[in-house]
Amino acid sequence: MKKVRFDALIFVIFITVFGIANLVNPNKSEISLQENRALAKKPVFTIQSVLDKSYAKGWNDYYSDTVFFRENLIQANVDIKKNFGLGKDQISIVIVGNETAPTKTPKPSHSPQNSPSPVPTETQDENPEQTGQPMPSSSPSSTPSQEEPTGSGAATGMYITVGDETFKLDEYSEEAYDNYANYINRIKQMAGDDIEVYSMLAPSRSTYLALTKYDFLSSRAANVEQINSKIDPSVKNVNVLKSIVEHVDEYIYYRTDHHWTHLGAYYGYTELMKTMKKESDIVPLNQYSEILTVEGYLGFYNKPYLTQADYDNPDTITAYYPIVDYTYTYNWQDNSYEKKLINKDRVAPDKDYYLLFSDGGFGTYSVITTEADSDLTCMVIKDSFGDSLISFLLPHYKTIYVVDSRTYNKAYCDNMNVIDFAKSKGVDEIIVNYWITEITYIDDFMAKAYATLE
Repeated sequence: MKKVRFDALIFVIFITVFGIANLVNPNKSEISLQENRALAKKPVFTIQSVLDKSYAKGWNDYYSDTVFFRENLIQANVDIKKNFGLGKDQISIVIVGNETAPTKTPKPSHSPQNSPSPVPTETQDENPEQTGQPMPSSSPSSTPSQEEPTGSGAATGMYITVGDETFKLDEYSEEAYDNYANYINRIKQMAGDDIEVYSMLAPSRSTYLALTKYDFLSSRAANVEQINSKIDPSVKNVNVLKSIVEHVDEYIYYRTDHHWTHLGAYYGYTELMKTMKKESDIVPLNQYSEILTVEGYLGFYNKPYLTQADYDNPDTITAYYPIVDYTYTYNWQDNSYEKKLINKDRVAPDKDYYLLFSDGGFGTYSVITTEADSDLTCMVIKDSFGDSLISFLLPHYKTIYVVDSRTYNKAYCDNMNVIDFAKSKGVDEIIVNYWITEITYIDDFMAKAYATLE
C-alpha cells in the first residue's frame, strides 16, 4: 500500500479551497491602484472566443487579476526588492502591444499642501498644470463623464526604466514630420496674415534624458530641426528644446510620467515669449508666490508595468497658482462649467494628480477671461502638455480660448472649423502646443487634429 504524503495532500487541499474561494469571491476589484490600470473582466462565452482560444486566455487573465490579496502581494514584492536592494541600477525594458491608451486612472494619494514657498532651484521638485472639479452653470446640465486622455493612439512601444528614470523610447518618421508640417502650414494658410501662428512642440522625456544622463539615447535636436525646416517661414517656431538644454539640471520632467513639470512648462513659456519678441514681459518665477505641493505622484508610465524604483522615488508635483484674477469657463457640448486652473481637489485616491492642471483640460472648448492689462486674445490648440502651460499666459492676454484637438466639435461651435471659430472670436494669435511624440500618431491624434480644420 502506497504511503500517503500528507504534505502533498495538504497542499492540494489548500490550493483547491483557495482557488474555489477566489473564484466565487464577490468582492473583486475592478481597478489596480498599484498598477494604475483596469483589471481584466470575466470573459464572455462565444463560439468564436472558444475557437480562437481567447476565451481560455480571458479566464487566465481574469483569475490572475482577481486573486486574493493581489495588491498586497504586489506591494510585498516591491518592499522585498527595496529592503534587500534588489533591482538597483538595472535596466528594465518592456514592450507594450496593442493596448488602448488609458484615460487617467487612480493611484495612491497624499494630501496636497499650499505653501508660499521659495522658487524651486535646480534641485527642487517639479511643477505641473492645473485642474478642478466641474461646477454646473445656472442652467441645468449634466456633468461630462470624460477625463482627459494621457495620450493618443495605442499605449504601444518600448518603455525603459534605468534606475529611477522611466520613459518611452521615441519613434519618429519622415512621414510624421511631413504630416505635422503640412498641418501647421494649413493652419497658417487658413488663419491669414492677421493672425500670428506659433508652433510649440514640447520635447519628449527621452530627449531630456539624452541630454542629462544616458549616452545610448540619441538627442532629438536634429528631429526638431528637421520638422521646423519643413514649416512655412510665416509660422513662428518656438525653440522649446533650447530652454530644456539651458535648464537641463532642473526638475523639468517627471520621472514616472511623460509630461513636463510645471517648472518645465514655465521654461517653455519663457521661450514662447522670446519668440514673440516679448522677453521683457516675462513674469519672473519668484512672483508666483502661492504654490501647491503634492507628494507621491506616480504617473502614466506606471500603467504598463511596475518597477521597484518607481515606488522608491515617486514624483512630487509643484504647481504655481496664477497671479492674475481670471474666470475659466469650460464648455462641454451645450453645457458650461466654472473651473479652476489649479485645483487641489483633484488630488484624491481615485484620481490622477496631473488632472489638477486646467481641471483636466478636455472639453469642446474653454474660455479664460482675465484682469490682465492687455487687449490681446489668443487661442491655444493643445494636448495635455498645454494644460500646464496655460496658467503662465494669463498676464499677457485679456481672453484665452483653449481647444483640445481630440475633442473640439464644430457642431457646438456654430458649425465652424477651429480656425474660423478663432476668427469669429477676434483671436490675434494661435499657439499650437503639442508633445512632440504626439505628432507620430498619424492615424489617431493627428487625424483628429486635421479633422478640426475641416
